[in-house]
Amino acid sequence: MPTRGAIRRRRSRLRVTLSVVLVVVGMLVVFGGGWWYMNHGTHMATSHVAQSSRALQSKKVSQTRRKVHPAARGAAKVSQSQAATPIPSVVGIGFRIMPILFNGEDIDAAMDAGRAPQNSVHDGGRLGYFKTASTARISGVPGYFYVHSEPYSIDKQFIHLNGWNIPYKVVDGQLVTPTWSAKDPDGNVITWRLTVDDTAVDEVETHAPQSSASSSGGVDQLNLTSAQLEHWVRAVIKQGSQGYEADDYSFEQHFRNGYAEIEEYTASSGKRELMATYRVNGQGELEVKDDNTNQQWTVVSQTYF
Repeated sequence: MPTRGAIRRRRSRLRVTLSVVLVVVGMLVVFGGGWWYMNHGTHMATSHVAQSSRALQSKKVSQTRRKVHPAARGAAKVSQSQAATPIPSVVGIGFRIMPILFNGEDIDAAMDAGRAPQNSVHDGGRLGYFKTASTARISGVPGYFYVHSEPYSIDKQFIHLNGWNIPYKVVDGQLVTPTWSAKDPDGNVITWRLTVDDTAVDEVETHAPQSSASSSGGVDQLNLTSAQLEHWVRAVIKQGSQGYEADDYSFEQHFRNGYAEIEEYTASSGKRELMATYRVNGQGELEVKDDNTNQQWTVVSQTYF
């Protein structure tokens, strides 16, 4: 029967053996795990990193595609705004244009005080209507004044007529025009107002002269545009002068006594000087006002050229 000492020695050897076995197993696990990671784990980590990188790049590309340059955003807004607010048609609308201020002063008060020409309102007023998308029919405020056609254009802010840029807006389907200012040839600032006038169409056309034989080359001499009237006067001046230079002449048109008159100016020593006044009479002939005290009119051309 083993003694107690022998039993203790067996137990001691068993513990040593078990410890050695555990150490060896632990080493095998550590070295085996390291070897497996070297051969498989690195590949998996690399694959995961690559997948993450591709996902990140895809997200950036997607975000880049969704981004819009500020200028492009603005252009889109402008386009949408333009589509939402088309340029209105003013065809068929009658109007009355009147001067209301002379250099910032009420024009009637300025005329009474002699600071504005006495005929400013009478000769400056316009009565007319937009006949087509590009042509207006214009007369003086008294309906018997010379009736003629003038070109115009319209954009989203202004009606361009007679050298004016007339601001406008449409409120509840109605044309509304604020006042605007422009300088006359002498540098005075005239403030104007356009109001819608439902009677203008009938008034203008009722008093318009009827076309007859007074026409030349398809031009109706009783219904000239302001540009045609100036062209006719220039042609007459050029015909009767030597060394004609277009830049030496300037013109100003007015309604007076039922006719459209055009004044011829030249610049002498830096001073603007009135040289002559022309008009088209009731027969469609071009006349010039005599310089004598009788102020009579003389026909200078019967046919437009």
